[in-house]
Amino acid sequence: MTGRGFTDLQEATLKALGIFSEDIPLEKMSQDALRQIAINYLNSARKEPRNDPHPFTEEVMQLITAYAQGVPRQLNTICEKVLRKAASEELESIDETAFSSIWQTLQQDFTYSLSAQFRNLLYIAHQAGGISEDISDRDLDKLDAVTFVALLPQLKSMEEQGLLIRQEDEKGFRFTPSQLFEPKFLPESKSE
Repeated sequence: MTGRGFTDLQEATLKALGIFSEDIPLEKMSQDALRQIAINYLNSARKEPRNDPHPFTEEVMQLITAYAQGVPRQLNTICEKVLRKAASEELESIDETAFSSIWQTLQQDFTYSLSAQFRNLLYIAHQAGGISEDISDRDLDKLDAVTFVALLPQLKSMEEQGLLIRQEDEKGFRFTPSQLFEPKFLPESKSE
C-alpha cells in the first residue's frame, strides 16, 4: 500500500510496472507500544510532559489498548471518543467506573449510527469470529454475496473507515469488527 488512496486497478497497474510492488505487512502493535503512543499524543497537548496516561488510569489504558486490537488507528479513535465524552461530563480523570459507563454509551451510539447494511455485516462477522475466504455459504447468502471476493471491496472500505480490523495469520486474513461495535444493541441479537 502506498499511503495514497489508489483504486484496485491503479494499484494492480503500479504493481505490474514494479512501482510500489512490495506489500509491507504491518504487525499488530503490543499493548505497551500502544500505551506509549497514547502518552506521546497526550503529551503533545500538555504543558508539562508526563510518563503516565493521565487522565486515564493505568487500568483503563490497559482496557483501551486491548480494545484497539493492536491497531493504532483504533487506539486513536477510542481515546478521542472517550476523552470527548469524559470532557462533556466534566471528568478530571477516567477510572474504571467512569470508563465502563462511557464505553457502553460509545458502543451504543456507534452501533446505532451505522447503516443497516454495515450493522448486518458487522453482526455476521461478530457471530462468525470474523469474515475470511472460508465464509460459509449461509453467511454469504445473508450478505447477498456470491463469493468472498465479491465482498472484498466492501470489507476494504469498512476497514478504511475503522469498522473492521484486518487480522493476518498463517491461514490468510480475516476481517473482525471494531470493539466499538456491540451487537447486544441490535434488535436481531435480542431475538436469538
